[in-house]
Amino acid sequence: MGHVMLDLTQVAIAPGGSSIEVLCILGEVQILVPNSLRVECTGSHVAGQFQLNVMRCAPPSPTAPLVRVSGSAVGGTVTVRVVDPSAPRWWETFLEQRRKRPKPAKRVKQPKQRRGRLTD
Repeated sequence: MGHVMLDLTQVAIAPGGSSIEVLCILGEVQILVPNSLRVECTGSHVAGQFQLNVMRCAPPSPTAPLVRVSGSAVGGTVTVRVVDPSAPRWWETFLEQRRKRPKPAKRVKQPKQRRGRLTD
């Protein structure tokens, strides 16, 4: 019942490749891989997920190093995401869109109407 994030976007992999063995029981494992690496993802799952998500990016070179991810997920989730490390993060995109949005016109404060007291 925990969360592990393994970020490989800034690592240098040897030309041959590398293997990662994952065993996830009632938890979540997320592996981020740059789009400059090839990825093989094979795993089994029981009441969970073992998946590879490829974001919209160019395919890697056929001679690029290979990362093999294998293992099992029992009641948990293993997600391997292929991302472009140079792409803007979601918050950078959000802030950029917010800066471009036209600012609303300032409202002019209307003086409050004073209500007189009723006197007998």
